[in-house]
Amino acid sequence: MGAAAVRPLRATGCDIAIDDLGAGSSGLKAWAEVRPDYVKADRYFGPAARQHDDFIITRSGRYLGLGRTVDLLRLLTAQQIQMAMYSNPLTGLPGNLQIQTQLSQWVQRWRHFVACHLDIDHFKPYKDEYGYARGDQVLLHVAQVITRISRRPVDFVGHVGGDDFVCLLRSQDWALRFSALVEELMVSLPNFHLPEHRCAAGFDGHDRDGGRRRFPLLGVSIGVVEVDGTAPVSAESVLESLRRMKSLAKTKSGSSCLLESRGRVIDLLASALPDEAAAHTSRFERQLSLLPA
Repeated sequence: MGAAAVRPLRATGCDIAIDDLGAGSSGLKAWAEVRPDYVKADRYFGPAARQHDDFIITRSGRYLGLGRTVDLLRLLTAQQIQMAMYSNPLTGLPGNLQIQTQLSQWVQRWRHFVACHLDIDHFKPYKDEYGYARGDQVLLHVAQVITRISRRPVDFVGHVGGDDFVCLLRSQDWALRFSALVEELMVSLPNFHLPEHRCAAGFDGHDRDGGRRRFPLLGVSIGVVEVDGTAPVSAESVLESLRRMKSLAKTKSGSSCLLESRGRVIDLLASALPDEAAAHTSRFERQLSLLPA
């Protein structure tokens, strides 16, 4: 903060100044030249005074404008409220509106990405039998796994509602991350069942017609659509393809994951996977160790 920046500070009599300090610069020394009465940190940073102070905004010593702390706080609060309004109240993930906005932006910019729609199999009868609190734990777990394998801000994770999640992946290693996601959920979701249900590979519950029958353990049905960014597409067409692939995945027995890519449908779980949970876990840990943060 040189003399050229100090002069307008003196003229305005401001209480707060923000500057990108260069090497060898001393913000406290420069501030002492402007407001020697506010050099003490306890007076300068007092919470009551801070909300009503003005501040000078500079970049590399060049004056950009004058701002008020109270206005900045109001803006940040408004942004947080707006984000909360459109986020899922349980997981805190972006909701349907934000998902559609993000998808539209990527499509309009001709981005290469993969869109994923994940649905938890047999979640309704599970929630009816185990209770809403246990069902919420399952949803939080799935949200945490998806968030952990994604690479923000490159990737995007959203919660449509209920047991439906959407993720948009632009990471170049999306196939590796996606494989880690599927394998982790296949291993971890059965652990939310009672031991006797795991041993029986199913549980008794009510279907949508109210009848009592046996259901398999929790699993996932995932529809995936690759958007290569080489041809014009609309967000609506991507969502429609996602719905179609997810519905097709739901018709398969057990956990399933189907990818639509360049006009082909590929079963991503068709290759043989280790039968033992220990083998699954080992592969998952190795994959996560390879993923950049």
